[in-house]
Amino acid sequence: MKIFIQKEKIVNLYKNFYIIFVIFLIDYISKLFIIMNFKENEYKKIFYILNILYVRNYGIAFNFLTQYKKNDFIFLNFFIISFLIIQMLQKNEKIYQIIIGGSISNIFDKLYYGFVVDFIDINNNHLHYIIFNFADIMILFGIVIKLYQLNKMNK
Repeated sequence: MKIFIQKEKIVNLYKNFYIIFVIFLIDYISKLFIIMNFKENEYKKIFYILNILYVRNYGIAFNFLTQYKKNDFIFLNFFIISFLIIQMLQKNEKIYQIIIGGSISNIFDKLYYGFVVDFIDINNNHLHYIIFNFADIMILFGIVIKLYQLNKMNK
């Protein structure tokens, strides 16, 4: 019986990190495609407001805080991801996997390239509202769902 419980915990742990890995892999492949096929600041219209625009984000979300050093972000992100992994393992909530997968992918970019690759461009008449990547979508989606869950619990 004890062996079965341990195997179940190992399988659950594997499933948790499998989803994180899949998100990382999808984001990595999409960014690699952009790097290999586009020049920096190259623009390609997809349809109406959705376009591809390869930019290098040296800050954090939305190119915010670009004046800080890369190591400052790495430390902060490591702390946040460690907290999220602990929450994921303690509470066994899948939503943390989505946030962690996106976060690890962006940290990988920061460590490997020195910047985060952003390329999904939302604009209207060349007024660029936001430029992001797949990892950012996963992080935002996870945070919105988690906030919704917390709000629902507090009512």
